[in-house]
Amino acid sequence: MRSRYGLALLSAVTPFAIHAQTAPPTFEVVSIKPLEHFVSPQGRPPSDAGRVSYSSIVLWALIMRAYDVKKYQLDTPAWMDSQYYDVMAKIPDGASQTQVPAMLQTMLADRFGLKVHWESQVQPVYALVVSKGGPKLKKSDSDALGPDAKPAGRTTSFSTTGHFEFRRTNMDQFAQALSANVGKPVINMTDVEGIYDIVMDLNPADVEMFKSFTLSSDVTISENQNAGSVFTVLQGLGLKLESRKAPIQHLIVDSALKVPTEN
Repeated sequence: MRSRYGLALLSAVTPFAIHAQTAPPTFEVVSIKPLEHFVSPQGRPPSDAGRVSYSSIVLWALIMRAYDVKKYQLDTPAWMDSQYYDVMAKIPDGASQTQVPAMLQTMLADRFGLKVHWESQVQPVYALVVSKGGPKLKKSDSDALGPDAKPAGRTTSFSTTGHFEFRRTNMDQFAQALSANVGKPVINMTDVEGIYDIVMDLNPADVEMFKSFTLSSDVTISENQNAGSVFTVLQGLGLKLESRKAPIQHLIVDSALKVPTEN
């Protein structure tokens, strides 16, 4: 009996002991260069399977990638809006791109001394719901695979005229995309299933994405005479946004270094 009990206890404890001893994934090499101002990334090499590269990126954008959060979920110091960095890192052999967020978390803690905590906050949101006449959405060709088929991928594009194209997207993905355009979290409450192609022409002056985009680039916003507000365009799709309040998980930055430790 004593032997079986000891074996059972060992099997219960061992997984936790192994987990505690497992080191967090890290990049093999990391180079971080603080910049005095935004520098256009045009002509710089893109990321590949063996490394990641971020040009003229602000720290809150790195935190978003590391913790898989939206901008509206982040509470950060004001300086993170204007301090830019060039970051290049090599992924260890045998590791995959799926491990990059965890590696970024380790890098942010090691090099920037980043300390964060989670906190639930009740805040204004928009609920994406169906209008009285019902949805007027164009089903994607991929929806022909059947009602249980998942999107194989999604291509989202936009131009400086406010022309947006959401290809092979479901309502959850569409709601997330709208969050970047209206300045508040958008929660999908449509109960609409399926995969759709959605085209929208929005007035750039009313779109939060364009407002933030122009803070860090020389992009010229072009006027689109046929564009409308997000709310007007959604009406044509048989959808609407309703103001509500809901608890949202926020990632609070407690402290971080403006100048990272040496490479």
